[in-house]
Amino acid sequence: LGTYPWWPAVVYEPDDERIPKVVKKQRDLARRPENGPLHLVQFFDKASQWQWVELSKLLLLGENQELDSELLAPQSRRQRWRTSGIRKDCRDAYQYALA
Repeated sequence: LGTYPWWPAVVYEPDDERIPKVVKKQRDLARRPENGPLHLVQFFDKASQWQWVELSKLLLLGENQELDSELLAPQSRRQRWRTSGIRKDCRDAYQYALA
């Protein structure tokens, strides 16, 4: 995930019945972190993608207005936007996630 921008997502418990079986199987293939377990997220992107991620790759959404503003800013120290369209999609995902 190092090359991808921070993106709004929902975190699931591994035993949640809504998780597709193929996604559950991906956990066994995912890189095992040395710093703890992997957490399953479903991104608020156009494809509703699933990913197993380390805790260090997660930030709380809507808990810190300064952090949220920084992550959505056109010129961010934490976020790199390849295009303005990607930034717009992320902003839209953020609004959807908080709704």
